[in-house]
Amino acid sequence: MARLRMLNLNENAFETLPFESLSKLPLTELLPSLHQFTVSMNRISSLPDMSSWTSLLTLNADENSITSFPEGLTSLENVRHVDFTSNDIRVIPPEVARMESLIMLRITGNPLRDKKFTSLTTEELKDTLAARLEPPPQAEGGGIEQFGNGFSLVPPGISDAKPDAPVNGDNGEEEGRSDPDDFATPPTSAPNSPARSRAHTLSSQTWPIKPGGLLDRSNTESSSLHPVVCSKIAAVHTIREVRLQHNTFTQFPNSLSFFTDTITSLSMANNQLTGESWLTEPIDLTALQELSLASNFITSLTPLTTNLCAPNLQKADFSFNRIVKLPPLREFFPSLTILHISNNRLEDLDPEAIKGMKVVDASNNEIAHLNPRIGLLGGTGNLERLDVTGNRFRVPRWNVLDRGTEATLRWLRGRVPVAEMAEWRAKSGQGEDDAFNDVD
Repeated sequence: MARLRMLNLNENAFETLPFESLSKLPLTELLPSLHQFTVSMNRISSLPDMSSWTSLLTLNADENSITSFPEGLTSLENVRHVDFTSNDIRVIPPEVARMESLIMLRITGNPLRDKKFTSLTTEELKDTLAARLEPPPQAEGGGIEQFGNGFSLVPPGISDAKPDAPVNGDNGEEEGRSDPDDFATPPTSAPNSPARSRAHTLSSQTWPIKPGGLLDRSNTESSSLHPVVCSKIAAVHTIREVRLQHNTFTQFPNSLSFFTDTITSLSMANNQLTGESWLTEPIDLTALQELSLASNFITSLTPLTTNLCAPNLQKADFSFNRIVKLPPLREFFPSLTILHISNNRLEDLDPEAIKGMKVVDASNNEIAHLNPRIGLLGGTGNLERLDVTGNRFRVPRWNVLDRGTEATLRWLRGRVPVAEMAEWRAKSGQGEDDAFNDVD
């Protein structure tokens, strides 16, 4: 391992890592040289002391059972990216505020004592934690009063607070973020609100609209779309596409209803939509044709089927989430024909759930058995492309899947009871079918 630079242990079931054994190998001499350490999607409950990992740049430890930040992590001077998403961490050490090189800390999906932390950007979180740090020793009479709760009252003039910094990544327009009790900070600490008044901020706020009616708010560290701004935009522009990807949204923004009759495409990929409570209020997007919720932390599509009215939705992308079960989406979205739901945790692919679809990508899930009746979904105008590679089932084998969708559907039809096959042929007008029974 003399040339090791990257260690990737993703998607296993490790409960511990053999650091004690590794310490007896030459690898220990390289730990200070590691640049990226990735142990995502295991069952690890703790990480070792990282004080000596001086070259570490990236730590990915999401989807484990880690209960606290590893010792020594906050002392590292080069770390830029840390992902502790979906662990069991309750407390974020205030020393994180001193990690000057840290530009991205992901902590959603943890049972944090300060729940508001999950909606803060990394810089906002560091600013908030800075107020909790014990100040450096001062000369006698320096005016710092210590409190029993671990906080210090620092007189004006020696505080590092930034009163003019926006309270969120969306130019200070997050609703409710100015509540002084949001972060359990001392009652005498600097207010977490912009110097300018909220009314003035909103009255002057504007978002550029690109040609074709494109509202692009991607990569803006936004966590909300304020309804006042949306209503002003809707009054003078026809918004047809909204891009909100790569932000910190934890909720589906109900303010999109201002564009209900015009918006045809919406992307909320790479946000922080989590669990089953990311859409709680009904919303009508009657013109919507394309929707992307890829790369979030969604475990269920029930919020969507319960609250979203989108009769013209044709294409949906739910890839890279944590969805376990696929509901019969076309019962709620009758125009839906293209579905991407790869890299989730689907345990089953019910033929009724994808009936009427033309394209279904369910690759890289946990499907243990492929229902033969999926083969009956083929034929003219029906299922044209099916991708189920990278799942747990053993049959059909890869050499059948590799021949393409039609070969896979024929193989499945060969496993359907004779009576059902005869009924299917009568309805679909299909003749005798090669079942690929000779393919093992």
